[in-house]
Amino acid sequence: ASTYMHGQGLMVPVIGEIELAWRFMPAVPITAITGSNGKSTTVTLVGELLSALGAHPFVGGNLGDPPCGILPQPNGNESFAYDEVVLQVPSFQSERIPTFRAGRAALLNVSPNHLDRYAGYDHYVAAKGNLFVSQTPADTAVVPADEPLCIAQARRGTGRMVTFGDASSSTATYVYDRRQIVDRARGVHYPREKVRIAGDHNAKNICAALALIAHRDPSPAVVSEVLERFEGLPHRIVRVAVVRGVAYYDDVANKSVRSGELINVGASGGVRWGLGLDGRPAFPEGTLSRPWG
Repeated sequence: ASTYMHGQGLMVPVIGEIELAWRFMPAVPITAITGSNGKSTTVTLVGELLSALGAHPFVGGNLGDPPCGILPQPNGNESFAYDEVVLQVPSFQSERIPTFRAGRAALLNVSPNHLDRYAGYDHYVAAKGNLFVSQTPADTAVVPADEPLCIAQARRGTGRMVTFGDASSSTATYVYDRRQIVDRARGVHYPREKVRIAGDHNAKNICAALALIAHRDPSPAVVSEVLERFEGLPHRIVRVAVVRGVAYYDDVANKSVRSGELINVGASGGVRWGLGLDGRPAFPEGTLSRPWG
């Protein structure tokens, strides 16, 4: 919610940049994505998918350009060049969004992070969940089927809930297993051997992305083409070398404790441990999680 500055008998609302941009944004579909991990990859993938499907999306927020920078200007460019807006929204930017409404909002996951800023973990999670508060039944709330905290946040609004997760979930619409990613709503299967980005964490990101582009009734052929070429982002579990059967990954962008626990990059190769250039653990191929508590 907004906070207020008091001075000279006035109460001045304090809002975030996402809220400010929303108040002046033309009426185009808005997708907002948050989570402790996977935001940037999922936002970028959604943008790639929308572009391939014929849209002209703006992809930004905490990744790339700020949305206020694309708004029509009364004394400058008065046109708006985009027909979709896709925003990466971290907890800091979702703290003060009292009226912001995204037609599609996703909370990918939550784990302890930025606790030096918040009074406690619940406050951090609630900041993430602010994306759902203004949603209506016409909107879509995308959350993992196996994370009760995310589901509880989605229920703060009235958006239609769509869930994703592994294939053992009986309720998730978008699921994955070792062999494929499945859009149960359309009965479409995407073989994982043809998906460029590796790992179960990325399979989850793809499931969320599919949920977020469903309003475009995506062609499976177009989606497959994007998944086959999309390389992900630099420094996010990118394979850099294979030495004596062990694959090494660049994961310098890893910021949270849970990142390593989400990684399952494959089932081949030996298991050896080491540190990256920044002192963080390197995860060889075949690793399911960190080897410590």
